Amino acid sequence: NTQNTKGKIILSFILFTIFYIVYSVYVWINTQSTDNAYLEGNITLITPKVSGEIKSVNFIENSYVKAGDTLITIEDLIYKSALDQAKSSMEAAFLAIKIAEDEFKLAKLMYEQAELDLNQAKNELHRVSKLANESFSTKKLLENADIICKKAQLGVEAAKEKLSLAEFATTAKKLAAESAKNALIIAQENFDNTKVKAPINGIITNSSAKIGAT
Repeated sequence: NTQNTKGKIILSFILFTIFYIVYSVYVWINTQSTDNAYLEGNITLITPKVSGEIKSVNFIENSYVKAGDTLITIEDLIYKSALDQAKSSMEAAFLAIKIAEDEFKLAKLMYEQAELDLNQAKNELHRVSKLANESFSTKKLLENADIICKKAQLGVEAAKEKLSLAEFATTAKKLAAESAKNALIIAQENFDNTKVKAPINGIITNSSAKIGAT
């Protein structure tokens, strides 16, 4: 019985040892797998958003960098030129809007005046017609009043057409300004992207960036 008891104790110890070893290996494997995934999850690929020759490399391989640090600068001559052109186009577009709006205001005033002239001509024609019917006015005065009224009507139509054209021109200039604004935003982004910056804190490795490369 004593031998059987000792045998059971030894067997239990062996089984426990095997279980402990298997469990330890399992935990170790899972820990390593988890660690690897964690490390991979923190790898950030940094690539330039614009093309061009690399003008400077501002880091040392395997060095620590902070978020916002400029890592690489790309030749920005063409991007600076495009940005300046976009700014000039934007200024011209806003100036064109102001001119178009001033012309629209003037066309509106002319249309309003033409309507007033027409109303006055109609009133005069009505007055002269009434007098003619009562034999207090001549046929010549009636004809003149009618001619003035017709001219006033043509003036209103012409002023209305100019007003419509001025309104259309103002809308077109505003659309052109919006397009110029979008072009400026893109030009500014491209210029800013000639400086490649670190998106996060970390150690930079495996870089192929070299001065003069494209």
